[in-house]
Amino acid sequence: MTFKKGQSGNPSGRPVGLIDRRVVSRKLLEESAEDLIRETIRLAMSGDKALMKLLIERLVPALKPETTLVSFPNSEKGPGEDALTVINAISQGLISTSVGNEILAGIATTMRLRQEAETAAEMKAQWGTFKTCGGLG
Repeated sequence: MTFKKGQSGNPSGRPVGLIDRRVVSRKLLEESAEDLIRETIRLAMSGDKALMKLLIERLVPALKPETTLVSFPNSEKGPGEDALTVINAISQGLISTSVGNEILAGIATTMRLRQEAETAAEMKAQWGTFKTCGGLG
């Protein structure tokens, strides 16, 4: 059977007054929520590792990455030297690895952008030479 465009696959629709099973389940749980929580804690305290993990995950949310403002001056020796400075700062504990990785990614992006700009300038210069020499003619 193929579906026709603009025609419902269930023309009668959902019967009026039908109660969603999830709503019924939620009401039943709400009525005994306090007892369920106490029993969950009791089982976790008696050694149920799955419940321990569940409770800890709910009570102590995962840490989010830190946001730190860090200033690194550009060295005269270039991005390679800048990267070594960042790596040394990480190894000495001056900045976290996550902050250091973000800085290193920024240095890598800067290097790629510089290379692309240099390549574009070289191509433009070669195109000018090509046109001056008469092109393909």
